[in-house]
Amino acid sequence: WTSRQSMTMQIDPALALPPGVYHLRLENRNGNATVMEDGLVAVPPPELHTIEPDLICTAQGPNTLILSGEGFLRVGDQLPEVTFSGGHTFTAASLDDCVPLPGPVADAERCDTLVLELATDDLAPGAYGVHVTNPMPAGCASTEDVTLAVVPPPTLDMIDPDLICTRQIENTLTLTGAGFLNVEGTLPTVAIGGNDFTATALDDCTPVEGTLLD
Repeated sequence: WTSRQSMTMQIDPALALPPGVYHLRLENRNGNATVMEDGLVAVPPPELHTIEPDLICTAQGPNTLILSGEGFLRVGDQLPEVTFSGGHTFTAASLDDCVPLPGPVADAERCDTLVLELATDDLAPGAYGVHVTNPMPAGCASTEDVTLAVVPPPTLDMIDPDLICTRQIENTLTLTGAGFLNVEGTLPTVAIGGNDFTATALDDCTPVEGTLLD
């Protein structure tokens, strides 16, 4: 109680108040009461199901990520934040697949798709856990185990042989370096003199952590 015109109350998470729109009934000790219909809306935490793509390189350009789930909130001009493990936090660029949020909030929507724009070098190479936090005052966060893999650009150290004749002989070249990717059976492309060649095999490979891709 602050004054005859202002009071505060706390709703403990342990109460597990179900999502929905609630009437509020306030009663003084003398028995006088008032009711505010549809005065409070309770929403669940956002759920993050997938992030596409979940394998990116940020060193040579920006990336657009599409996060799918449910319960992403727009409250006025406030959008959710996306946090990657290590404390890297970015505000959503936009939300899609939205419906108006019921209840007393005049300008709010609940959405299923979140668009995130990452600039060059926003994330260093590594495997990241990803979580979405809704804007206050409904600032709960997703808890699902969704990850993103960021990889560096490939590096090319050596080509063997580096002297060939192409008019009469079929040549097999071995390229040595780091960061060559096999993504779902798609191998790197090598550009030579304006011609593109797809690699035939990769060796000395290890799994990339943080992506669902094979």
